[in-house]
Amino acid sequence: MALPATLPPLELAAPHQVLGERIANSRIDSPRHYPDNDLVVVRDVLVRIEPVAGYGISTFPVAGPGDAPAPRGDGVTPGIDDGASGHVRITGTVLSNGQLDLETAGLIDVECARDAGDLYTPSIRDFGPPTRSDAPRIVHAGPLHGAIATAWTVDPAGGAGAPSLTATLSLTAGESFLRIDVSGDHRGTDQRLRFRVRTGIPGAEVWADAAFGVVRRVPVEADPHPGALAESPQRTAPLHRYVSLFGGERGATLYSDGLAEYEVFDDGTVAVTLVRAVGELSRHDIPERPGHAGWPAATPAAQCPGPFTASFALAFHPGTRDAATIDLIERTADDVLLPLAGSSLRNAVDVERATAGVQLEGRGLAFSALKESDDGGSLVLRCVNLLDEPVDGRWTLGWPAAAAHLARLDETPLEPVAVRDGCHVAFTAAPRAVVTILVR
Repeated sequence: MALPATLPPLELAAPHQVLGERIANSRIDSPRHYPDNDLVVVRDVLVRIEPVAGYGISTFPVAGPGDAPAPRGDGVTPGIDDGASGHVRITGTVLSNGQLDLETAGLIDVECARDAGDLYTPSIRDFGPPTRSDAPRIVHAGPLHGAIATAWTVDPAGGAGAPSLTATLSLTAGESFLRIDVSGDHRGTDQRLRFRVRTGIPGAEVWADAAFGVVRRVPVEADPHPGALAESPQRTAPLHRYVSLFGGERGATLYSDGLAEYEVFDDGTVAVTLVRAVGELSRHDIPERPGHAGWPAATPAAQCPGPFTASFALAFHPGTRDAATIDLIERTADDVLLPLAGSSLRNAVDVERATAGVQLEGRGLAFSALKESDDGGSLVLRCVNLLDEPVDGRWTLGWPAAAAHLARLDETPLEPVAVRDGCHVAFTAAPRAVVTILVR
């Protein structure tokens, strides 16, 4: 449905930017009467607010004075200085916000190669020709959020079907990282589609996040001895949330929201697998792994046809892997992968009370879990020390706690931990240790 020519004004006192508008139905079901199915104007709005504690809820009134000005047609709130420090600017293909000044042209590309392997082992053949991109277009022009989108044409490798995709690079005021969102339609078979980011850090030391901490990644070299195993090592490696490059003077981290296979090239380019499409569970004729690895069976659904999406973020930081940089990378991971989620309550008659959250303090400590214990009697707090040295840490709860105990991973209680001021639980994490605390 088309938007009407005249829309009701948006009354927000806080600095904001309208990202989109549409007409939709807002349905309120009733147990005893017909539902209320209002036709409403839905606006996606970016609003600048104060920090919110982890797992906390903060509420803000959105209706300002009755004579609040409506937004300009370009979605920029009147009164915001478009050239103010920290606001997003787009100059050609350069995105900047005072913390990042990034040339997006040539930063990313797409790679497509034929994959003759199976679900156990890739067998990469015949890289397709270089991908082509359309001229970038501005999606959002700032001042709080800027985004540039580029459509890519991917020629298939070996004539296996041409996937198409769009990459959107966006920068938000106050953030120190570039978001990269990819969406596309996979139409090919027996091929690997990868997204590549050029960090410009050659010969870097590579560290990748894993289930319980970050590990150093070095290429696995094949054993040239005649009696060695015939299976060839892969150039790719797994990541949990991010992979970091440290080049002495400069460093970069690529965050991935779900996709877990990467490869780092000597020139500092990082490739992440978007789609790997194959049609067999196991094949016997793969040079990288002679013989079957499993039962030979066709897997047509593993060709992964249809639409796909992926989300990444790129952050630059010092090139020395010290305690401060490790802590910065970890805290940025939370900002990237666990962003604030906002929603509006149309029928609220008052601003609801804010709910205090849970906070973890301590340089180099990574949040791991916050859950109910298996026996239902405690709250489990778990973190990981990413450093090679002891770290003093503290949990701050949003409610009073009666007692706390250190525990094993299986939640068996150990020695007690002091609770100070009713809501602070202090502890010391040994180097690279996983610390589990039960709170009642």
